[in-house]
Amino acid sequence: MRVAICFYGQIRTGAVKAASNILRYIGDLRPQCDIFVHTWDIETFGTNYSLRVAGGPDPVDPSWHTPRQNSNTNFAEFFSAFSPRVMEVEEYNLQETMNTWGGRRMDPVTNMWNVSMWRSIKESNKFKMDYAAKNKIEYDYTVIIRSDLVFGPDKRLADDIAQIKHDNMFLFGDHMNVWPTYGRHRVEEVIWIGPTKVIDQIAKFSDYYISTVSNINDPDDPGYRDWQFYAANWVVNTLGLQFYPIEDSTMRVFTQLDIDNGLDPMDPGFGNPPSRFDYKR
Repeated sequence: MRVAICFYGQIRTGAVKAASNILRYIGDLRPQCDIFVHTWDIETFGTNYSLRVAGGPDPVDPSWHTPRQNSNTNFAEFFSAFSPRVMEVEEYNLQETMNTWGGRRMDPVTNMWNVSMWRSIKESNKFKMDYAAKNKIEYDYTVIIRSDLVFGPDKRLADDIAQIKHDNMFLFGDHMNVWPTYGRHRVEEVIWIGPTKVIDQIAKFSDYYISTVSNINDPDDPGYRDWQFYAANWVVNTLGLQFYPIEDSTMRVFTQLDIDNGLDPMDPGFGNPPSRFDYKR
């Protein structure tokens, strides 16, 4: 079995600290895995940080999401921990950007705004596709994953892959308990695990989203569509795929606040659902 692991989005400080936990989760499969990374030269505190700080501005306030320059040391440590086949640190502000929740960048070729996170998923997966074609490799499974995710101590990637029962499905990490809450109509994007041909399809959501939604930036605009609901609908009704939550979704984002509080990424603590914390405001 060969597995591709594709990291996307910001390499926040918490992501560097989370590396040991993610490597434990990969476990004995590490020799069978190739790792690919797409990231930027900036970081933000982000929503998960703002939701867990007592007091302060609203979670969507620009103060939490305005980019700041990341440290080259963080990138070096991340590379050293994972030894990726391909890792790109892209200059984020090379393109026109909007400092807003979720991040928006202007594509100078298409002259369209795109959601930074979804574009990063597509780019990381493309690194895998190009590498596989060049080296005549076929990956049985692909994992799309945030770099600042931490897992429960008993979780292993091999166990999660074993839950894939057919080649027309993928799994997602339900750390927010969205599956029952929203009637199986929403998919979280912190981690996807599936057959490679399935992941290659859903990794292109960025293109579909910006080409079919008239306003991707203003939730109050009639043309706006929430991407987690919109992606779920596209996966089922357009691609004809199925998705299910990972049976054990004990996972959450490891933030700067965890570092500030001196938490051990190998034993960070989890709520119920796992993303809930006693000190969330």
